[in-house]
Amino acid sequence: MIKKEGIIIVNQTVILCLLAGSAFFDIKNHRIPNIWILLGMAAGMYLHRGELVWFLLRVLAVTLLFFPLYYCRMMGAGDIKVMSLICGYCNVAGSVTVIAIGFLIGAVWSLMKLMYYHSLKERLFYLAAYVQRIICTKEIGEYYNPGRDGYRMTIPFAVCLFLGGFFYYAFLA
Repeated sequence: MIKKEGIIIVNQTVILCLLAGSAFFDIKNHRIPNIWILLGMAAGMYLHRGELVWFLLRVLAVTLLFFPLYYCRMMGAGDIKVMSLICGYCNVAGSVTVIAIGFLIGAVWSLMKLMYYHSLKERLFYLAAYVQRIICTKEIGEYYNPGRDGYRMTIPFAVCLFLGGFFYYAFLA
């Protein structure tokens, strides 16, 4: 029993360290380096070697589930990779909880930015124009382009995922 609890603590510590590092890189560079994700994958594959197939299936399933958000440039590839790591390390209920808390934190943070910059109406018009463009052209284009749109209205979503993981492990797990 003690050995199993030790493994769980190591697993939780590793995923929280990966989330913290991802948040750091997202704040600093607006990107999460692939080497960081690969390090997380390697550690996860080692820690979950007894259930390696399930680890990899969870990672793949989440990557495929959220890929459309990356394709439309509504979410960064690094954010999706971080969510896939969360699902690899956590059970299904824990993964859903961590990611849901992360999305909730992101929604509140985004709303606060929209209110601070008085840009809710502008962003809603932008979203409506984007949807209208998709309907008219029948092509899915990018919603966000950092060269065109800048970073003022973005949030480092890896920070939200880190806070979701921290809240989950501190209060719910």
